[in-house]
Amino acid sequence: MARAKIDSEKSKLQLAHRAWIPDPAVNVKGQRYNDAAEAVSEFDAGVSFTIPWVNPGKYSAAVREARANFAAAEQGFEREQKEALRLLRDQLAKVETFHHHVELFRDKLVPQSQQAFEATRLSYESGKATFLDWITAQRNLRDIEAMGRDHLAHYQMAVAELEAVIGANVYSPAAGLSNGRK
Repeated sequence: MARAKIDSEKSKLQLAHRAWIPDPAVNVKGQRYNDAAEAVSEFDAGVSFTIPWVNPGKYSAAVREARANFAAAEQGFEREQKEALRLLRDQLAKVETFHHHVELFRDKLVPQSQQAFEATRLSYESGKATFLDWITAQRNLRDIEAMGRDHLAHYQMAVAELEAVIGANVYSPAAGLSNGRK
């Protein structure tokens, strides 16, 4: 859309420059007066052309305005490009951050919490830990798993937002995570 505006303003600038060129016109008229028997009573022919140099302020102002509009359109295009790149960079950073969190929870925190829970369960069964210790370890495991799922949801939302920014599907996040791929 911004590219079309630039093209439009460029065409307007070219037209403003062409307005400085005299524009000739040929004019032929036929007139008929009261007597209906005659086909044409009078012919008028003429040649005219504009002389833009007589009013240079008007044509110079048109060129200046067209140049200013063209420059504004180019700046608008650059601004839109920079904004799109900023959005893309920000979204990529979010995706990378949440992907790191998902990997951290999946590969380290959840397995460690499961091991701690199993160790506490075995200690409870052998009488070395209290029931409260076992329940606390279980609650910690469930909390870590819930946080991991929360980070996975945030990651998938960030990927969806990235796809909205670039206008294409990146990949299927569920398939990528289940296969251990990015």
